[in-house]
Amino acid sequence: MIGPDGKPAVLTAPDPAPPADVRPVEIASASAASVERAAPAMQLAPEARAVAHVEANALVRALKRSKCTHAEDRFAQEFVLCNNAAKAYMLANPEEANDPWHLVRARALRVVNKPHVLARIREYRAAAAEATVINVAAMLEADRRIVEGFEEHADQVTQYLRVCCRYCHGKDHLWQWIDLPEYLEALTKADTNNELRRAAKQKPLAMPSDAGGYGYDPKAEPDVTCPKCEGYGTERVIFADTTKLEGPARAIVKGVKVTANGTELLMHDYDKAKERLYRAAGAFGDDAASVARGAAAGAAAGSAAGAAAATRLAERAKAMSPEEVRRAYLGLVGG
Repeated sequence: MIGPDGKPAVLTAPDPAPPADVRPVEIASASAASVERAAPAMQLAPEARAVAHVEANALVRALKRSKCTHAEDRFAQEFVLCNNAAKAYMLANPEEANDPWHLVRARALRVVNKPHVLARIREYRAAAAEATVINVAAMLEADRRIVEGFEEHADQVTQYLRVCCRYCHGKDHLWQWIDLPEYLEALTKADTNNELRRAAKQKPLAMPSDAGGYGYDPKAEPDVTCPKCEGYGTERVIFADTTKLEGPARAIVKGVKVTANGTELLMHDYDKAKERLYRAAGAFGDDAASVARGAAAGAAAGSAAGAAAATRLAERAKAMSPEEVRRAYLGLVGG
């Protein structure tokens, strides 16, 4: 055949199409999602994130060379997450979820015992274990910030105050009002209440008096000569605006809970955070995972040194079996 340029055209066979049940793009995205779901939800430092991306990319390349079909690869991912063959099979094959349970279980057992599927499960477990160990550095950094926040910045989050009572600075130590509108509101409420009492043939209560004057300041110091509070004043608990907290002070706060008795400020556990840091530093010396712990403790110590230690930790984890990595991590967090 002659080409447009007058020269003999070279015929080339088209690239073979991939099997219908193998989708490299879906496998690649699914593998990255699997590693992210298996690792704790902590934010990595840029250097540690780069290490994780290298590992994920290597896993994606392995996936493309795999003999697993798309459904088998999805099964391997779900099995690593739930460790239940039947459940993983139904998640990987939703069109068969309504089939009889004994059939689903039999199919799941056939899939999980295939050599290439078992190999894929081991790959996912190894990748998830490495991602978990890399994240230990970020977890310990969060623990360090919690401990620092409690020890040095707790007063930025909550404050317990003793302030003046209503009688401290009133004229002749009588009840002091904030301003005239507050006093008028009290008169209205008292008058309404007395109307109800008269209707019930009860004796009306005395109306409020403004003899103590106005200008009550709820932040003023107690008066030591006050005959009502004897100088102790009243207590006030103040919570900071959590949207304005920064640094270690923000690390203390876990959330806010509204209950029938009021608003409760939820805070991270200081003692547990401190214990995890002690374990990471090897202070207890209670198991054989000191190498991983020491590296993670170094990662939490500072910015540049922490990133380097996180990278070294990831390298050392490669020489450990998935079970050794899992035990080291669980021992670190006290699981």
